[in-house]
Amino acid sequence: MKLRFTSVLLTCLTLALSGMLHAQATNNQPSLLAGIDTSQLNDLTLPPLATLLDAVESNPQIEYLKSQKKNIELDLSMVKREWMGRINVSGNYSYGKGTSLNTTTAGSTDPVLTYANALRSTYGIGIGAGLPLSFFSDHAGKVKKTEELLKQSDLLTKQEIQSIKLQVVEIYTNLDMLIKSRKKTIDLLFIANSLLKMKAADYANGVIDLTEYSSIVSNQKSIQSELDATTAQIIRSKYQLEILTGVKITNQATE
Repeated sequence: MKLRFTSVLLTCLTLALSGMLHAQATNNQPSLLAGIDTSQLNDLTLPPLATLLDAVESNPQIEYLKSQKKNIELDLSMVKREWMGRINVSGNYSYGKGTSLNTTTAGSTDPVLTYANALRSTYGIGIGAGLPLSFFSDHAGKVKKTEELLKQSDLLTKQEIQSIKLQVVEIYTNLDMLIKSRKKTIDLLFIANSLLKMKAADYANGVIDLTEYSSIVSNQKSIQSELDATTAQIIRSKYQLEILTGVKITNQATE
């Protein structure tokens, strides 16, 4: 009687353990990806790499550096024209009668002085500049300094563009490999789940022992874990590309 009770208890524990293993193996929603519809990644298609590289020019960081460069260009233009603010231009105009004195001679007679009144316009223009000698040396120094700042700004912008493009190429290449790897892993998981379902029935009917069944469960869990890790990497890389380029990477099936 005691032996039979022990046998029944062992059978119950074995079935319970089998159920736990099967539940763990068939739990396809890991906590890391909870709430995320990973099926949208099944038909994920990357745009051409050239499109993403061109879009780097619109990256917020690049836009900021370009605006800084424009500000320096404006400063340089103002510095170069600074001397114009030290030039004074004046003018005057008058209109009215004017008297002129003329000397004329006729033959051998003495010169004769004549007076004439006429309406006339009178113009006057004056230009003056107050530029101390020190201005020229100071001005040249300010222009050179601003030109150097502009050169540094241009170099920094180009370096940042190059840096972001290298990141895009690296992430793009890795993401392309991950997408292909994920599709293969999904196929393997389908086979592992089918095998697990079949072997669960064999185990329940005593065709295979617990050791063999546990090995099958472990293999299925390993494939599932690999799929989860790959999916998480794809999601992260996808967001990174979208942030760096501003290009939305979509599911081809939903376009």
